[in-house]
Amino acid sequence: MSAAVHYILLCTYLASLASAGNNLRGHRAAKEALAEKEDLLAESERFIHRLEQFGMGYEEAVRARMHLLEVALQQSFKLAPKDERGLVDSKAARYILHHFFVQRHQWHVNLLEDQEGIGNTLQGGGNGFNLRDLAHFAATVEQLVHAENIERLQYAFDALGFSREQQRSDEAVEQALEAYFVIFLASNPQRPWTRQRSYPKARRMITHGMPTFNSSIVVAREVANIISETRGPEFKLASLWKFCLEVVEQVAESFGREHKRDCQDLKSQLMKMETPGSGRVPLDAFWGGMFHTTPWYFYESEPYLKQLGALGEEQGLSKTVRITNYLYSSANCASGTQHYQLCCPNECQGILSDIEGRIGAPAATPRRLADAVQQVKSSTVSAPRQLSARLLKRLDEIAARHGNGEVPLHGRLFAQLLHHEYPLECPYPHPQTNSSFSASERIRPGTMAAFASRDVVVDYLEKVSSQAEELSSELPWSEEEEPYHLQIV
Repeated sequence: MSAAVHYILLCTYLASLASAGNNLRGHRAAKEALAEKEDLLAESERFIHRLEQFGMGYEEAVRARMHLLEVALQQSFKLAPKDERGLVDSKAARYILHHFFVQRHQWHVNLLEDQEGIGNTLQGGGNGFNLRDLAHFAATVEQLVHAENIERLQYAFDALGFSREQQRSDEAVEQALEAYFVIFLASNPQRPWTRQRSYPKARRMITHGMPTFNSSIVVAREVANIISETRGPEFKLASLWKFCLEVVEQVAESFGREHKRDCQDLKSQLMKMETPGSGRVPLDAFWGGMFHTTPWYFYESEPYLKQLGALGEEQGLSKTVRITNYLYSSANCASGTQHYQLCCPNECQGILSDIEGRIGAPAATPRRLADAVQQVKSSTVSAPRQLSARLLKRLDEIAARHGNGEVPLHGRLFAQLLHHEYPLECPYPHPQTNSSFSASERIRPGTMAAFASRDVVVDYLEKVSSQAEELSSELPWSEEEEPYHLQIV
């Protein structure tokens, strides 16, 4: 077994422990999660074997990436609490890597996240992790994604009878890119592409039945034109294979940028319905345009919103939708690959990174932390400014709770304070004890249970209109603390 697979196995095992609690339900959830992750591990091993058949220097490519990734991860690793050997535990490792991939690519990496969406932090990790361990894992994931592009392009070349040494022509580029995206859209983790599948049949199905195919081809043509115009003369002689691989990898990155713009549009629409200053949308407003506004994007059912951590139930009959919890949830992730999902970028991570840079330590006194936060702006909060007396008091209370006069930057209570200060950028951090669902209880995205029915919506709108309850902009506060709080939904 390669070193890369050993890292995946370790992360898979640790992630399975995330579901385990001290009760029977927790152990059941752990067993279900571990079974699913073992399937994912087996698929990763099969994938690496296929890469070796293609003649790729897999381990060499991972090692070549590691130095740059060590530099990229160094600041976060430096600020993380460590044991006497200078190692971080599994909670901190998972936290650092999750934030790294989201900021760098907008990837929510499946191997780091609970496949059942429970959003727990890892437990255990007895041996600890150094910076090189984290860089090796990050390089492994990036190489898996890169190799997935190579494998898919190889299948496209095989379907067309092209060779890697073939000279480039405009017609061949067009055919190869079309085949690549046909195979991409005709594949999924449950039914991966194989050479036994009929490419002509898949092409007919995709070109006539999937609107996203045409938009993918348009983007690919634009990227191909840019590469042709901007690369040096030596690249003009590049083989068909080298040129097409460059195109598909840049297209993949452009999908992240396009999805980010879609997320910004969604946020703008939600902000128009917000109860001012609350970061929340009344549920009746969230559903309100369902029957008379086109296009309307907000159809999620009440149980599904609760599962996502986006449903606010603090104000009696009138429920709300937490904008950031909803926006960053899996409900708004675009399908990526078997290794990651493409999700809305979490603006709070940029805010926290700015604060970390100003503090330069994993914890700080309330005064020093308040001074730093007051200097950090967001897309909706200006700086410099003065923190409210209430939040200054909260900082003092958190420091007193920890007994050392300092506030940890990566705990749940400071995340909750950021939600109060930046309600449109930072999600409400649910205590993990309140946010677990077993596999059998969870609603799958895209299923009927994830969408609100007409009867339910009409009934709710009638009840709310008869009550005429005014919503408060005051945000809830709970006292549960958790180190390295990481909620993934």
